[in-house]
Amino acid sequence: MAASKSEAMDHKGEHDGAAMAQLSGLYYASSSGGTATERELFKGVCYCCKTAMATGPDGTLYAAWRHVFAGNFRGMGFTASRDGGKTFSPLVRVNQDGWSINGCPDDGPAMAVGAKGVVHLVWPTVQGGTEGALLYAVSRDGRTLPPSPPSPTPIRPLDRPSLTRYLPASALPATVSSCRS
Repeated sequence: MAASKSEAMDHKGEHDGAAMAQLSGLYYASSSGGTATERELFKGVCYCCKTAMATGPDGTLYAAWRHVFAGNFRGMGFTASRDGGKTFSPLVRVNQDGWSINGCPDDGPAMAVGAKGVVHLVWPTVQGGTEGALLYAVSRDGRTLPPSPPSPTPIRPLDRPSLTRYLPASALPATVSSCRS
C-alpha cells in the first residue's frame, strides 16, 4: 500500500524519503502487436535518480536503480529477467554502505554487460557523512553483485557515474573500454 503525501511527512513537515519513495516504482513495459503492457516491478525507487538498464548477450535484461530502504538508506537495487521480461528476479540489495539522507541524491548507477555476460555496475555514494565515493560491483552470475572497495577517485557532488571515467580499461568489458575517451 502506498503512503499518502501526509503519511510521508513527519510532525515537523519534513519529508520521509522512504515513505515518499513508496509512491514511486520501477516499471517494465513490452509491446506486442502494437499494444504495450506495463507493470510495476518494485516500489521504493528513488523518484529522481536515474535507472540503468542493459541487455546481456544471451538476452537477459538487467536493471539497477537507487532504492530507498527503511531509514532513508540510499542503496542500489538490482533485478534480472531471463525470459524476455515475463518475470523478474526478486530485488537484490547490492550494497549496504550506510548512506542515509533526508533528501534526494539525484544520481543513480551506470551499468554495462560484457560479451561473456559479466555485469559491471558503478554508483556514487557518500561515506563518513561527507566524503563522496564511487562503488563498483561485478556479477559473473547475474544474480549477486558484491561491491568492491570504494574508488580512490574523488568525486564532486554532481559527478555522474561512468564506467569509462572511473575504472581502469582492464576492468571494463571490451565493448565499453573501446569507447573510452
